[in-house]
Amino acid sequence: MAETLRQKNKIRHTLCESCIPEQGVFGEVWCARAEGTIWYATRSGLVVNLSDVLNNVPAHLPPRNGADGRDGISIKGDTGATGPAGRDGAPGRDGVNATGIQGPQGRPGIDCVCRTELTERRVAGIETSLRDARAETISLKAQLTTLSATVQGLLDVNKRAGEYIEWLRQRTAARINK
Repeated sequence: MAETLRQKNKIRHTLCESCIPEQGVFGEVWCARAEGTIWYATRSGLVVNLSDVLNNVPAHLPPRNGADGRDGISIKGDTGATGPAGRDGAPGRDGVNATGIQGPQGRPGIDCVCRTELTERRVAGIETSLRDARAETISLKAQLTTLSATVQGLLDVNKRAGEYIEWLRQRTAARINK
């Protein structure tokens, strides 16, 4: 009896309604994931949409995708009317053989936009870096000039200090020798 209950309460999951069979064993349930519908096998074995039964709508069978029919034979129809004439004709490739006055160059196409923008960014980045480097060089030259003047001042002070020390030694030696 337990085996009979297991057979009656089978729930099967399918991708879509077209995978559900038209006939089944009483009690089997199918869930169509794509459509979100539930199908139930009746006592007669007919599989019906459970949502239709519960909503008092005439129950329908699972959809079937049959094979395509053969192509029929037909008689060729009449030729249609000619379309309106184009204005000044079709444009030439890249403006070559174009009629009329040539206008200004347009924006870059899809292939060029990214490369052009990247190139412009790189050039702008290089120009900015070069400008910053030049400003830093000017600043470093000014600092070097100031530093050179400071070093020269220290050297002059040391030279004068050396002369002063030598003068003090001579004066001390002169006092000692007296």
